[in-house]
Amino acid sequence: MKALIFGCSFSQGSYYSSNTSPYAEKLDRNVGWWSYVKCLENANKDIYATGGSSWLAWALLYKNYIKDKNYDCCIIQETGEPRTATISYKNLINSLQKHQPNNLTNLTVTKSPAIDLYTVHKQHNDQIQKKYKNKLSHQFKKDFFDNYQWDWLQYEMSKKWLISELLKDDIPVYFFSMMENYGVQFGGVDHFGGIELGLENLYYKIGDNYSFPNKSIKFPHQTEEGNKIIGALVDEALAKYFKE
Repeated sequence: MKALIFGCSFSQGSYYSSNTSPYAEKLDRNVGWWSYVKCLENANKDIYATGGSSWLAWALLYKNYIKDKNYDCCIIQETGEPRTATISYKNLINSLQKHQPNNLTNLTVTKSPAIDLYTVHKQHNDQIQKKYKNKLSHQFKKDFFDNYQWDWLQYEMSKKWLISELLKDDIPVYFFSMMENYGVQFGGVDHFGGIELGLENLYYKIGDNYSFPNKSIKFPHQTEEGNKIIGALVDEALAKYFKE
């Protein structure tokens, strides 16, 4: 079996604390949640995981680099959608070409520059909030909603395109979320033929297995022990589909 895995920094590997500076993390790229998915134990796994990545980034990757590589399945780890960060395609491909072994297994792309459109939109939303002292005003909600809807539209378009392309290539698509999908409040979420594994908010289901205490900094990453828990939950959800 050959598995294609997309994700963000939560799929780059296992994290641990560093003594070089307060709240600094180090990363072991050899062991991630995908190491503990028994369904994938004997699979060749191609892992494309970049910090802040999104459906838009993965769609661009698939279209321009990965398509026609003949995978048996695709597993996608999303985070707090809509997330609209994209990547520097040219730099990413250069990175892949430099590090690609003959038999690509457990490859993680971790240092490609990102254009974080989510941050750009958030900064714009923050400016809107400062403009309207009464955050419950009709105009505030309208401006915020209109701006957020653009993020959501971009997310849905990228998701629909990528899933449809994978399915056309006879690659079943499974995905799960490390955090809440915020678009639910704006009319629900369409899976476009992909299979949502029902594992939303996995980030909060791993006990205290973070590189730092969860409340000490914003969203520390998971340790290897945390990845064991995530991997077991993903495996349990995938097992019924793989048996079919």
